[in-house]
Amino acid sequence: MLIVGENRHEFFKSEPSERCLYKRRSFFFFSSLGSASPNRAKMVRRALLWFCFWLVLLFSAANVIQDVADPTAEKPKGGCPDNENLTLTTLANGKKYYFSNKTNSRQNSLEFCEGNKMHLASPKNREDLELLYNKAKSIGTARDWWVSLSNKGHAKDDFRWHDGERVALNSTLWNKFEQQPDQYTGATFVCAYINTNSQIALWDYYCSDSANSFICECSN
Repeated sequence: MLIVGENRHEFFKSEPSERCLYKRRSFFFFSSLGSASPNRAKMVRRALLWFCFWLVLLFSAANVIQDVADPTAEKPKGGCPDNENLTLTTLANGKKYYFSNKTNSRQNSLEFCEGNKMHLASPKNREDLELLYNKAKSIGTARDWWVSLSNKGHAKDDFRWHDGERVALNSTLWNKFEQQPDQYTGATFVCAYINTNSQIALWDYYCSDSANSFICECSN
């Protein structure tokens, strides 16, 4: 039974049998299921659920297509500090870094970088390591510079960058001329650093027992 327009008020006075209310613009449509069989009522409810499901799916797909089709839409920005007092350096690899020649503990260096939307630098290849080494060496008299590599929170021989990527003990990034790393077997966690008075390579030392300069890197 369908009741349209003004007669809908009379419909509300009827017995509250099982009904579905549909509203489209200024018209109301009522469908009484009281006289329908239980199986038919179940089929109608199931059809409505499927209709809602496909409607939501359609709108979701439309939003995705719109995002892909609109290249001018605002994209999430990579992490870089908003602080105008921090001078960033863009190296030949296209990455931006902040070099602080003020000595600090490794933990404080880490917190400073993260507090400015960066992370301690992660030179994962020889090219990046050489770029950081040469730039750091040209800055003042600072000698040792913290980077993000550390075994803190992991097994003694499990060194990782800020994003969890591992570096093997036999990696060519370590200073093998000085048998690095050589401090990780102790009872204290160790962290990696660049020594600009030595060759282009990484050293390890206790994270909490020294104060070095540090290098922050903008996140991608």
